Amino acid sequence: MARYGKNWNKRSKKIREDAKSCAKCGDEYPPSDLEAHHRTYFPGNLSVPDWAIEPLCKECHKEVHNRFRESPGSRSNKFEKVVSKASEKLDNMIENK
Repeated sequence: MARYGKNWNKRSKKIREDAKSCAKCGDEYPPSDLEAHHRTYFPGNLSVPDWAIEPLCKECHKEVHNRFRESPGSRSNKFEKVVSKASEKLDNMIENK
């Protein structure tokens, strides 16, 4: 994944192999069942430091991202609001023609 830096695949693999368990639920998993999650994002910086990455099982990783999507300040909610407003304006323009 180039968007996380050129060595992302190697770094992700090492973090998953070293941990052997999910940082959230604590259950043990083989490295292939763990995913590297960015705890902290650095906008504009493709090279995320290792301390900002944690291994999560697939279920916990999905749960963490769903929680962010549901929070009022999330990018997803902001995007939905923008699309909704644009859709309303477009509907009004069509009705007023």
